[in-house]
This record gives sequence, C-alpha cells and structure tokens, in this order.
Amino acid sequence: MLDPIRRIFRLSTGRSRIDADIGDELDFHRLLAIDELIAQGVDPAEAARQIEIRSGDRPRIERTLKAIGRSGDDSARRGEVMDRWLTEFRRAFRGLRRDPWISLAAIALTALGLGANVAVFSIVNAAFIQRLPYADADRIVTVMETQAGGRMRVASQNLLDWQREANDLTHLSAYRDLELTVTVGERPLGVRAAAVSASFATAMGVAPIAGRWFSAAEARVGGAPAVVLSERYWRSHFGAASAVIGSSLRVDGAPVTVVGILPAALDFPVGAKLWVPAEPSIENPNRTGHNWGVVGRLKPGVTTEQATRSLTVLTRRLVAAETPSPYLADGASLTPLRTTLLGESAQVLRLLQAAVAILLLIASLNLMTLFLARAAKRRGEVAMTMTLGAGRADLARRFVAESLVITAIGAAVGLGLWYVGRGALAAGLGQFLPFVHSLPIDGVLIGAALIAVLVVGFGAGFVPALWVARAVERGTARRETTRVLGPGRLMQVLLGAEVAATFVLLVGAGLLFKSLTKMLDQPLGYSVDQRAYVEVTVPTGQGSEYLAPERHVGFFDELLRQLGSLPGVSAISVTTALPIKDYSPNGSARIQGEISDAGGPAASSDFRVVAPGFFGTLDIPIVAGRDFSPADGAASPYVAVVSEAFGRVHLQGSDPIGRLVRFPGMDTHGEDRWATVVGVAADVRQDGPGAVPQPAIYYSFRQRPEIYRTMTVVARVAGPPQAFLSAAEVVLRSLEPGVPFVGAPVGQALSGLVEGPRARTVVLGSFAAAALVLAGLGLFGVVGFIVLARTRELGLRIALGASGRSVAAAATGHALAPVLGGLAAGLALALILTRLARSFLFELSPTDPITFAAAGAAIALVAATACLPPVRRALQIDPATALRTD
Repeated sequence: MLDPIRRIFRLSTGRSRIDADIGDELDFHRLLAIDELIAQGVDPAEAARQIEIRSGDRPRIERTLKAIGRSGDDSARRGEVMDRWLTEFRRAFRGLRRDPWISLAAIALTALGLGANVAVFSIVNAAFIQRLPYADADRIVTVMETQAGGRMRVASQNLLDWQREANDLTHLSAYRDLELTVTVGERPLGVRAAAVSASFATAMGVAPIAGRWFSAAEARVGGAPAVVLSERYWRSHFGAASAVIGSSLRVDGAPVTVVGILPAALDFPVGAKLWVPAEPSIENPNRTGHNWGVVGRLKPGVTTEQATRSLTVLTRRLVAAETPSPYLADGASLTPLRTTLLGESAQVLRLLQAAVAILLLIASLNLMTLFLARAAKRRGEVAMTMTLGAGRADLARRFVAESLVITAIGAAVGLGLWYVGRGALAAGLGQFLPFVHSLPIDGVLIGAALIAVLVVGFGAGFVPALWVARAVERGTARRETTRVLGPGRLMQVLLGAEVAATFVLLVGAGLLFKSLTKMLDQPLGYSVDQRAYVEVTVPTGQGSEYLAPERHVGFFDELLRQLGSLPGVSAISVTTALPIKDYSPNGSARIQGEISDAGGPAASSDFRVVAPGFFGTLDIPIVAGRDFSPADGAASPYVAVVSEAFGRVHLQGSDPIGRLVRFPGMDTHGEDRWATVVGVAADVRQDGPGAVPQPAIYYSFRQRPEIYRTMTVVARVAGPPQAFLSAAEVVLRSLEPGVPFVGAPVGQALSGLVEGPRARTVVLGSFAAAALVLAGLGLFGVVGFIVLARTRELGLRIALGASGRSVAAAATGHALAPVLGGLAAGLALALILTRLARSFLFELSPTDPITFAAAGAAIALVAATACLPPVRRALQIDPATALRTD
C-alpha cells in the first residue's frame, strides 16, 4: 500500500538509471585509457594496473558523481512532478461540471464534516492549546486543602502559615468571589468582584495598565478603602477615562478610591470586574472555616507533585495540635491554573471532539462512496487512459487531485460558515468556558484544518483510484456490470463502518437524553412555577446602618410587608439560601445527647436561615411539628427546624422533635445557643434535580444575630412573575435607593442550572441526527448502485417469473448484510466507549439496554426507508430492456 502512495508523488523513472549511466561512463573512459597505453606498447595487464592507479578511489568518485547527478535530477523531477500535479488540479477544476450533483453532494458532505470539526476544534484550541495570557502561566497553580480524600477551600490560618513557611511556592494569595454594589450616577448595580491578597497580581504575573496595585497600607485591617478595576469594566462604564484613577467610587454605599486598572487579560476569578484587598476580610483566622481559594507560583524547577507533597507535610504539622474535627485538613492539593479554569468542561470538550470526529468519519466514508460510484461510471475512460500508457500512480494522482479540489472547496464552505458564526459561538461558551472570550484564527487551527483536508481528500480519492485501476487491469471493466464486485463490495464495507459509527453516536446521545429526562423527573421537594425571587444586597460596609441587627431585621420585615401587599402575592418570605439559586453553606452541628456533642464526629449539616412562611411559599411540606411563626423572635425560646435527612442520617430515623441542637459551624470552638427542634421539613434538592438531599438545619431569621449581607425574597404569585418583579423594583427603590435590584422567576434559575446537561444533550443529539441522515444517504446510494449494477440479473429473474419478494431480497441483500455487521461492530464499540461518559449520566448505566435497543431500531428504520426507492426501481425493471443493456 505504501509503495503506490509514494509513487503518486514522484515520476515512474527511478534513480537506478542515473547510477547505471555513471558506472557505464566511468568504465568507458577506463577502457579508452587502457587502449591508449596498449597502443603505446604497454602490456595489457600493466596498462590496466597503471590506469587503476591513476584513477584513484573509484567508489568515492562514483559517489560524488552520483550525488551531483541526483541533485540535478531531483530538481528537474520535482519541477516535473509539480507540473503534473498542477495539470491534474486544473483538470479537476474543469471536471467539476462533469458530475455536478456528485460534486455538490461531496462539497456538502465535506462542509458538514469539516465545518463541525473546525468549530469544535477552535474551542479545544482556545481551551487547551493557546497560552494563557499570564507570565510563566505554566507555573501558576491553585491550591486546595484535602480531607479524607475530598477537596475543600482553604482555612485562613492555614493560608497565613503557608505564606510564611511554604518552601516550594511563592506569592501564595487568597481570593474569594464577592458581589458588590457599585453606584455609578444615581443607579446602584450589582457587580461581580473578588477579594484578593496583596500578592495576587504578582502571583498571576500581571501589572496594572494604569495606576498601581494595592499598597501595604491599604492591604491591612483598618487600611484606606481601595479598589482596582478591570480594563473591560473601566472601558464599558467609565469610557476608559484616565481621570478615574484616584477618584472616589461608591462601593456598598461607602466611598472607595480607585487606585489602578488591570488588563483585560486578567480574568480571574472568572468574571471579576473589581478587586479589593482580602486582608481586612481575614478576621478570626481559624483552621476549620474553609472560605478561601488560593493561587500561587511554583518555584523554578519545582513540579506540581513535589509542591503537593511538601505542602501536605506542612499542613499536617500545622493541624497536629488542633482538636480533631472533620473540617481539619489532612493535606493539600495543587492544580495547574488551566485545569482549574477548565473544570468539568474538559470532559465535555473531549466528548464533543470525539462526537464530531465520528461525524467527520461518517461524512468521509460517504464521500468515498460517492467517489467510488463515480469511478465505476468512468471505468471505460480509465481503461482508455491506461491503454495509452498511464500507470496506477498517474491514475491515483488524477483521482486524488479531484478529491482534494472538492474537499478543499467543501472545507472552505465549512470554514466560512464557522467564521460567520464564530462570534455567536464564542458568546455561547459562557456556560462551559467562561474564561474563553474569543476563538482566534491561528497557526494551530489552520494547520489542523489543512491536515483534515489532506487526509480526507487523499483517502477519498486514493481508494477509488486503486479499485478502478485493479478492475481495469483484471479485465473486469465490462463484466462487473452484471455482478456485484469491486465497488459494490467496497461500498458494503464502508457502509458497515458508517452504521457502526452512527450507532455509537446514537447510543451516546440517547444516554444523555435519558439521563437528562431522569434528572428533570426527580422530585425537587419544592415548587418553582408561579414563584419569583428578588435578591437583596444591603450595604454592610464600615459605618452602614444595616450593621445593627435591629435595623437589618426591620428593613426586611418592612420589605416583606410591602411586597406581600402587592396584587397577586399569596405568600412571601426571605431566606439566606433559596433552593436552586443560592449556595447553602455546611458546618458541624451538635445534637445534645448524641456522639456529636460528646467529642465524636459532628453532625455535618447545611445551614439555612429563613423567615416565617418560607416552607409554605415554596410548598415544602412540614412532615412533623410546626413551621416558624412570627412569635419566634429574639426574646422567644430559640428554635430550629431540621430536614428529614437530618433525622435519617444523624438520629438513625428517630423523632427529632424536642431535641436540642446547636450550630457553631466549622469552628467547633465557637459559641452558639442550644435550639429546640420544633419541626421537620421535607427534604429538598438544594442544588438542583441532580443533587442528593443533604441534612439541613433551618433557623428563624429573627433569632440569628448574624448580619446577612445578601438575602433572597421569594414570593408565590397568581399572575405572571414579571408583573410582580416590576412592582417589586419600585418598592425596593422606595425603601432603599442604594440597593441594586436583581430578580427573576424561580423557574428561570432552574433552567440555568440544567443548561449544561441540556446543551450537551442537544449538541450530541444534533451530531447523532446528522450521522443518521448521512448513514441513510449512504445506504440509499449503495442499494441504488447495486440495483444498477445488477439490472440484467434482476431483469432475468423477473423474466423467469421470480416473485416481487425474491427480487426485493436480491436487490437489498447485499446492503442489509453490512447494516447487520455494522450494528454488531457498533454494539461492541459502544459498550467500550460509553463507559467514558459515565460521569455525565444521572442514575443511568452506560450500558442501558433500552437505549441500545432504541439506537438499533432507529438505524433499522432508516435502513428500511433508504431501501424503498431502489427496491421500487428494481421491481419496475423491464426484462426485455434489461437484457438488451450492455
């Protein structure tokens, strides 16, 4: 196989002729010199000896002359080869009109396959291959703590000790996402921000493009308030005015000085528009409150594995003297920054790249089938060409040139479509890759597209050329019109491969669809229809009146009263953790009389604070005891409501009512009053339909002394949620003009939560549908070709009285066999490959038999549909006409 491929790219004459000519020339001159000495009277043997001496090192001379000859010959041959290729390409362009429908179909197939591949590869290139826009980005790592094999954010005291004692890392910096209220003009807006350590900019390898970074005096408790803006935010909200530097900006209701602008390249934490010093936030350093992300740099020559081991040893030494707790770290885990940014998206991209590669394979097989059909039509032309002296290499060069031209045109169409939709594609990446803002056209992308064009184009042209050359050489050009040989059999092989690849894609899409359906069918434990939420972030900066608990509670009481009086509102409440939308922090609870209060493992639980009416507003049943009431105030007995999972996990199913619990959080040394459990609420899937209900403790909003900067109001409304939201904005503005308004229907939050699984399913399902259509077209073409090739045979069968069923079986038998073989091969491949998608499936086996059966049934249905037109054509064959056909 390799020798014919090599011959395509060179002429049929080889280098052996040059070597022989040089040898003959040297021998000729040697004989002339000997004859001249003999004529002078020298003995022939002596003459030969003298000439050998005069000639010197003949092998060296031969090598030198051959090298000179080959150099010139290679140059001439390369020029001639290029001329021949150019001639074939010009002929191929002119030949596009020979079979316009085949050419258009081939171009469409190539555009579909290569266009989809370029689109997905451009995302892979931006995510995996392109350099991150940070200095020495390969040395930047994110750090997390570990506990019993799990990973968690970093406790503040551990971070402070790491900064002093870590040997393999530099510039260890804390970061934490924030939502700040920034007032520009008269309108307050919620802005995504981050609190970061003073060494953060150095750790990330960036410098301000204007102004400066935080000073040591600002990055400390009691320091002057300062903020650094992102370049994008500076340009979009301040028109890139240089006067912003040094000006005062109202953040959370307090004046803060803008000290610098960071370049747009820095997008970490992803989406941050402002950065403020973290040092003032690190109060009460502890080793069990895991609230901080950490980023740092590996020292030169240090690997991630080495730094992980050394930091783990240090962490274990630091916590050795602490009271045992499930929230104490037992080690550290370091991750390259790119891996952190990709997260679970890396697996999604690999899945999509595999799916689109299979689609390209199917398109390429169909393309090869088209060229085989065209080659079969041109056997007479090929026979004439070979009779006139063309070899297999010349023939292959012609077919490959034609397929390369068609593939290049199709690729150009696909690339054009990708280029037109590139902006929309980049904008839609936020769900998967929020750190990717553009899809550049670079050398990697162009090189990958070029390689794909060459591979697909060469394969689609070379295989048909090889077949038709062998068919002509064997003298079968005329005989094969009466029996299924050559391309028919090769088409069967290609069809089987198409069916196998299509089956794998269908099974993958089916598994994701069934998984998504099962996820959405899970009972949430609460209602989202006709519910709306309003996120309320009150200013809690230095000097804020809302730092007083009475003012804080009074504000929300008045807000609930006014919102509850709006038309259509039948129930309203407020919470720190609205299901689906808000994060529910967890911590170590204590239960009086249980091991958790006697120094044993804590009753790890989610922590939620709600106002009376919360459970009824979301239709969360109270399965035992009672709900909170307005009487549960600061002066009343301290009470709590727990979830069913709390009793099931921590009380072995016994009745929680009347038990005493306290919730000091992760800091087991903290103080917290004992609360009496007065009710048990049904379990809820706090983080969405794919989450498992966790043990939870609910406290009354009026009885917890902490100030919660952001609370979420939730309302059950009779009319459209948007009408309530419009009225709620007016109410909020009248009560506190400095609070930004953020609200939406609760169902919208649920849609956003399942957007990732839904997008995966839609994309893979689209690829599978395209593959099924292509497989159907391939089957239609194969059966049609076989019917055409067997016209005389089928006509003879009809003339001899064969039934319609037997004629149909004869027409489709050679096509259905590869379908069955392809299904068997696809089944084997799917059983192996679908296990790689296990992490994307919700409560579903990757070998789900129903999904496999449905995929096989879909292919069988498409196969039957594709066979109908050719079979109908076979049944309508006129025997007399068929027998006269050559």
